[in-house]
Amino acid sequence: MIVAMMTVGEFARFTRLSAKQLRSYDALGLLAPAATDERTGYRRYHPAQARTAVTIGLLRSLDVPLATIRDLLVAGDDDAERLLEAERSRMRRELAAGERALSALRRIRADRDLMPHAVDQAHAEPCALLALRATSTAERLHTDAAALVARLTDAVPWAAAPDAAIVGLYPLDLDGPIGFAVGAERPPGAPPPAAGDAPDLERVLLPAGPVARVLHRGPHEELPLAYFPLLAWVRERGHAVAGPVRERYVDDPAVVPGPSLRTELTIPLPHPGDPTP
Repeated sequence: MIVAMMTVGEFARFTRLSAKQLRSYDALGLLAPAATDERTGYRRYHPAQARTAVTIGLLRSLDVPLATIRDLLVAGDDDAERLLEAERSRMRRELAAGERALSALRRIRADRDLMPHAVDQAHAEPCALLALRATSTAERLHTDAAALVARLTDAVPWAAAPDAAIVGLYPLDLDGPIGFAVGAERPPGAPPPAAGDAPDLERVLLPAGPVARVLHRGPHEELPLAYFPLLAWVRERGHAVAGPVRERYVDDPAVVPGPSLRTELTIPLPHPGDPTP
């Protein structure tokens, strides 16, 4: 049986997509037309491509990353199930983060004043971390940081222990692409992670020295309320700082309720006698 090829418009109509979406899938390297007329440039699709087109449409509607979509299109059954389960976990984390953000909004609106935060100066001891780095945007930083912490605890077994020290390192300014890191302090006697679990793990040394610090109690989504008094304290005292700001997650959000979560924020201060920039 000869199967008739379909125009872009016909194929779009049959798959409940738009011609614009199909052109986009082609441009992204996800679904090329089965044939293109060299003279006219008209594109034709084969009916057998319908399953792929619908699959891409569903994945794009769920904001699945392009790299994952490409992998899914060529994956076997077992690999596809693994990729889909990873996406399911990602969406659950993002849904939970959205719920926490809405709860934080209700709490902030209920208290018209900034929540009290006492800032003081302390001396930080040196700290060696096994860390992962990533790049994000101001809008996605919280979600991407949570995902990076999940990767870290999967790769480093002792990072998931109740008393493990997880630290996030963030720049002062959140313009453009934001490079950040999350790390775990290795307790004495803890074994190193297995080779290959996270080949991009790196050792980061946080030096000793004076810091300004504040303890925040509440969901991580409310941390900007603690940043404000911390940075205001630094500014009022004329300190020149360059960051990064350190977020030490004292409590595990999987164990401790959001309103009771403790996060210590610190920012390195110039050592006494350092020249003023």
